[in-house]
Amino acid sequence: SSENVAHLMVSDAAALAGIQLNQVEILLDLQRTAEARKAMPPTEKITAKDRQRAAFLDAQLLLNEGHPAQAQAGFQELINQPQGQALPLHHSAAIGLADAIQYQGKPDEAAKSLLQFLQDHPDSPDLAAIFQRILQWLPEKPTATDPVLERIAQWITPPMRPAIGPISTAGAEAVSAWPVTADPDGQSELLAYSLYTRGVGLRRVDTPESKAESRRLLFRLRAEYPDHLLTQQALYEQAHWSLDQGDADQAFAILET
Repeated sequence: SSENVAHLMVSDAAALAGIQLNQVEILLDLQRTAEARKAMPPTEKITAKDRQRAAFLDAQLLLNEGHPAQAQAGFQELINQPQGQALPLHHSAAIGLADAIQYQGKPDEAAKSLLQFLQDHPDSPDLAAIFQRILQWLPEKPTATDPVLERIAQWITPPMRPAIGPISTAGAEAVSAWPVTADPDGQSELLAYSLYTRGVGLRRVDTPESKAESRRLLFRLRAEYPDHLLTQQALYEQAHWSLDQGDADQAFAILET
């Protein structure tokens, strides 16, 4: 019947729109923005189920096309209306919002938007992408009381009670000098990223006090998260700092721990 034909046409159009959104996503990943824009389906063809995803992709396109203010508005609308959103989409929108703000020459505001999002979503699956941006947007020479570094400090809880037993004191740079701890329930990812980001950020402050705290934080990271990817990054950072100071022996000693 004509009604069945019409229903099939609508279903086919909706399916095609979903396929086109998949194409847009792939083209964006390949940084082929112009082709991605051409692949965007018409708004009227997008089903209610795909509407938020389409809005996110449109905001990404606007950002890639050099329209950060419009992109910011699009991402902000997604943040303001989380109902029915898939978790990855909502968290990606928060990152997109920060990128759009930073694009407009406001890195401090962009970092603060991510910090506020983390305050509400401390278990975000996108911690790596979030903290990478926060560290990237820090000033080259922050102050000791930089508001971003201070905000991160609130997530650095006191270390757990050290295990009973002797503690090695084989030099102030030895990771073994930090009390060994065990956490059968698993450690907080937010704590790991906070330790690393504040530790690296404080090194940029370049005062004896900030360098000492930076060492303590990264040693704690290495002791409490020995298998974490950030631990390897912390080792390389500390070795690089030792090389900058002309201490090659210390750099190699750090890498061998």
